[in-house]
Amino acid sequence: MGSEPVPIEPGLRGYLESIRHRLRLDPLLEREIIRELSTHIVDRARELGEAGLSRDQAIRLAMERFGSAHAIAGEMCGVHAKGTWTAALLAATPHMFVALFFTFHLWHNLGCMVAGMISLFAISAYGWLRGRPPWSYTWLGYSLVPILIASLISLYALGNALGYLLGANGAELNPWVLLGIFAYTPLLVWVLTSAVTKVVRRDWLYGSLMVLPLPAMACWAFALYRGNSLIEGCGQYLNSFALWLTLGFVALAIGVAVFFRAEKRCVRASSLGMAGLLAVFIAAQMGPNRLGLLGLLVAALFSLAFLLSPFLLEHWIGHGEHEDPAWPDIELEGSLKQG
Repeated sequence: MGSEPVPIEPGLRGYLESIRHRLRLDPLLEREIIRELSTHIVDRARELGEAGLSRDQAIRLAMERFGSAHAIAGEMCGVHAKGTWTAALLAATPHMFVALFFTFHLWHNLGCMVAGMISLFAISAYGWLRGRPPWSYTWLGYSLVPILIASLISLYALGNALGYLLGANGAELNPWVLLGIFAYTPLLVWVLTSAVTKVVRRDWLYGSLMVLPLPAMACWAFALYRGNSLIEGCGQYLNSFALWLTLGFVALAIGVAVFFRAEKRCVRASSLGMAGLLAVFIAAQMGPNRLGLLGLLVAALFSLAFLLSPFLLEHWIGHGEHEDPAWPDIELEGSLKQG
C-alpha cells in the first residue's frame, strides 16, 4: 500500500454531487454536509480496504451501505431544512415594513420612502454578496419591484410613442428618452434573468418566496385603476383601504414565517400558496374595481400559476448552480489497495 494520496473516485464524486443537487439548503450548509458525508464514506471505505477489498470495491460498497442519494438527501433536508426563528423573522420583515407603511400612511413622507428604498436595496445586496441566505429572497423580491415598475412605465411610454408615429392616439417622445429606454431594456432583462435563474436553480420554492407579493400587487393595481389612470385618486383609496392593505401584507408575513419554520416541503409550499391567495382575495375587495365570483376565481388561478412558474422554470433550466459547486474536492488517502 502506498502513502501517496489518490484523487477522489469518480463514482464517489457523482454520488456526492447527486446528494448535493437534492439538498436545496444554504450553500455553506450544503458544503458542510457534503464534507461530513464524504469523510464518513472515506472512513468506511478505508475500513473495508483494510479488510482486503480493493480501493474501488471498498468505495462502491461503502456508498451502497450508506444508502441512495435520494434517501440521504431527504434525511438531511428533514434535519436541516427547518429555519430558525431569526431567519423567519428576517424573511418576514419586508412584508411587515410595507404593512407599517400603510398602517401609518408613511407613503406621504418622501424621506421615509427614500430611506425605506435605500434600506431595501442595501440589505438585498448584503444578502446576495453573503451567499444568498434563504431569508434574503423576500428582500430581493421587493427590490425587484421598482425595476418591474420602471419596465412597465417604459413599455407604456414606448406604446404611446408608437401610437404617435402610427397616427393613432399617443404622445410624442423625446428622442433622448427613447434612446435611454432602449439602452435600459437590455440591462433590465439581464438583471431579472440573472437573479431569477440563480434563485430558481437553488430551489424553485425560493423563487416562489421571492415573487410572493407580486400577484397581490397586480390585483391592488387593478383595484385602484380608474379609467386611463392608475394615479388618479390613488391616495384617496390608499387612505380608505389602508387597513385591508395592511392585513394583506401581514398575511404574507405570516405565510413566510410558517414557510421557514416548517420541515416538510409540502407544508412550506402550501404556506406560500395560502398566504398569496389570501392577499389576493383581500386586494380583490378594495378600490373601485371589486371583483365578483368569476373575477376572484380568475385572480386565484393567476396567483397560483404565477407562484408555480418557478417550478416549471426549474424543470426547464435545471437544478443546481454548476458554476459554483457547494462541495469541496477531497482526496482519498492511499491506504486502500488499487483495484
